[in-house]
Amino acid sequence: NLCQTWNPTTGNWTLAASLPTAVAFHTQISDRATGDAYIMGGFIGGFSNLQGSAQTIRHDGTIATVVSPIGSNPTLAQTPCPTGSQAATQLHDGTFLVTGGFEWGGLIGAGSARNFLYVK
Repeated sequence: NLCQTWNPTTGNWTLAASLPTAVAFHTQISDRATGDAYIMGGFIGGFSNLQGSAQTIRHDGTIATVVSPIGSNPTLAQTPCPTGSQAATQLHDGTFLVTGGFEWGGLIGAGSARNFLYVK
């Protein structure tokens, strides 16, 4: 759950606010308008009880805030989808397209062919 920011001027990493939950194999994407990092999905828990996460966290370099989960979009009839190792890109309107990845629950998992439009 540790976060760091890179300062290219000094060539040093600096600790930033921690994530509320430790996560691995997540997707991180920067918002082009604000520079905030969005940390999406990933895997949480120990190896014997590995679970996918639908959590999305906005990190502005100082504060990590939990925001709406991946896939949660009532307008598009989407429901949250716990996934890790997915790809994401920011579209021209500021939304994120999240696609693919791996859906995992316990010791069972499968590749995902789902696509989601994430609206900030």
